[in-house]
Amino acid sequence: MLKSLARPTFVFAVLTVLASATSPSFAQTAPKPIPPKMATPSTGEEASSMDQKKACDAKWRTEKERSKSTGFKAYFTFMSRCM
Repeated sequence: MLKSLARPTFVFAVLTVLASATSPSFAQTAPKPIPPKMATPSTGEEASSMDQKKACDAKWRTEKERSKSTGFKAYFTFMSRCM
């Protein structure tokens, strides 16, 4: 029983040593840059949509005062029509 387990264990150990000797270690590899998840406000389309949202927010304040609308549903309905 031990002989049948000894050979695969030895082969696994040798392959592990050879693989670790040929591949670069964790300390030797350069870290990959992390891509940005959010766009910066200085990019083209995102900046214009941000400005558009600010303009719609200002319109919402005046609409809310005029019509006495409140709540998320009224806000999102207005914003969907505005943008």
